[in-house]
Amino acid sequence: MCKKSFLIVAIFAALLIGACDEEGSGTVEPQPEPAPGISAGLEGGACLADGTCNEGLVCTDSKCVLAETPPPPLPPSECQADTDCKDGKVCKDNVCVVVTPPAPECIADADCKDGKVCKEGKCEVAEIKDPCKDIVCKDEEKCENGLCVAIIPPPAAEKIFYVGTISNGVFKFSGGEWVEKNNGLSIAGSKNIYGMIQVDNAIYVATDNGVYLNVITSGNDLWVPLSGSLIGDDKKIYDIVYDGSNGIYIGTKSGKVFKYNSKNKNWVLFGQKLESSIRNLLVDSNNIYAATANGKIYKYSIGGSDNWDQVGGELKNVKCLSINQTKTHLLAGGEGVYKFQIDGGESWKQISNGLNTSYSKKVYDFAVPTYIATWDGIFYTKNLIFIEWEALNEGLTDKNVIVLEKIDDNFFAGTNSGQIFKLNGNVWESMGNLETAITTIIGIN
Repeated sequence: MCKKSFLIVAIFAALLIGACDEEGSGTVEPQPEPAPGISAGLEGGACLADGTCNEGLVCTDSKCVLAETPPPPLPPSECQADTDCKDGKVCKDNVCVVVTPPAPECIADADCKDGKVCKEGKCEVAEIKDPCKDIVCKDEEKCENGLCVAIIPPPAAEKIFYVGTISNGVFKFSGGEWVEKNNGLSIAGSKNIYGMIQVDNAIYVATDNGVYLNVITSGNDLWVPLSGSLIGDDKKIYDIVYDGSNGIYIGTKSGKVFKYNSKNKNWVLFGQKLESSIRNLLVDSNNIYAATANGKIYKYSIGGSDNWDQVGGELKNVKCLSINQTKTHLLAGGEGVYKFQIDGGESWKQISNGLNTSYSKKVYDFAVPTYIATWDGIFYTKNLIFIEWEALNEGLTDKNVIVLEKIDDNFFAGTNSGQIFKLNGNVWESMGNLETAITTIIGIN
């Protein structure tokens, strides 16, 4: 009785389930298979949804598994860039944090190398302070390490000396000896040298046969005639001078003074012909002075009237002219030494105190206004106000001095017998003997 009732109930339940399936989707969801030996709802057990698993478990792929712990929520963003932070902080991972400064490279200068100094914790090249920045020295001094010291000029380049002679032409001092340099001076009178000047890289000589030019940089020592249209006594040149800019002037036996025109390569007459031959020329600023054989001195003002005007009265046997450093007095040498006041002077004043012999009063040349060459040697005076000429003849073996030149800071003398001397201290030392009268000396670099 009981078994029949259980069977009937089971059949009825099966029919009921089938009927429900027919009214549904037509499919039956497969039931999860529980892990063997694990009850549903436990970790690893079967489940249909999260609610069918015990606490702390979730249903994944029809099995109960431990739930994952969610990450903590991100803190709110404090910054995006360093400029969003204050108090020297910087932005790192959207948070303003304090930056720990690096250790300083140095604390004192001793911590640095290579002469560097410590500045704000870093080794830097020391600033060099000019010790002479605010120091003002005299013209003849210079500043060294904050002190004014005397300027020592560099050693001068070795000079090359040329001399002119009567009858034997030109000689050059080279290698410690005098060498004749007369290539091109072959015409009669061309070896009688009365004057010599250097202009740039050329030497000009005044001769009894006109003017000759030697371009010293060419290396051939060839003298080229530069007389242009000069003829007769105009071609006998007794002096040649250069004004320091662009004028070369010559004085002639004819009593004329000419200026060289480099453009036309010719000589242009300056003023009127004078009464007698020109012995000496002196160029000073805008004035030219000429001493003539009859003892008269003339002045020509460049830019003024085209005339020579006589300066003072007539002197005797004038050979040379000079001018004092302040340009206030003109000096003339002949039978003694004479001085003339340029502004307002009317006559020449003799200043021959100390020239006690007739030979000492035969003045041939001035080196500077205070040094003169005479037939009785060389004399000097300390000034031109209280004048007393003193002899400077130690070492001179020939006192008949024709030419006296100051080249740089050295004095040179040439004599009638052909001897050449250089002053060393207060003693004249020989540079050789050419055995022919020396008329001019120049030194070039």
